[in-house]
Amino acid sequence: MKPGSTFVSEPIEPDVDTMDPERIARGEPDAPRAFLWRGVRYEVARLERSWRTYKTDRGERYVDRHWFELGLRGGEVVRLYCMRRERGASRWFLFSIS
Repeated sequence: MKPGSTFVSEPIEPDVDTMDPERIARGEPDAPRAFLWRGVRYEVARLERSWRTYKTDRGERYVDRHWFELGLRGGEVVRLYCMRRERGASRWFLFSIS
């Protein structure tokens, strides 16, 4: 976690209408351009960076999480992740905010 960041680890609700349907069709999540957290809508100004983390299970390596570092219109920087294999509950989480 970056210095000055606050650890959050809470589910968010991405605005799926702001995401690229072509990426989603390929099975990869797209960084949302807006999301709801604690009932407040946050607008994304820019994608700072993205990356993946991996997990190994029974000798196979697969993508576990898709990470996005985003600059918000209010000036904050957030780190979001999408759980690759999560079913049911929210797959999207706000990891940290600074």
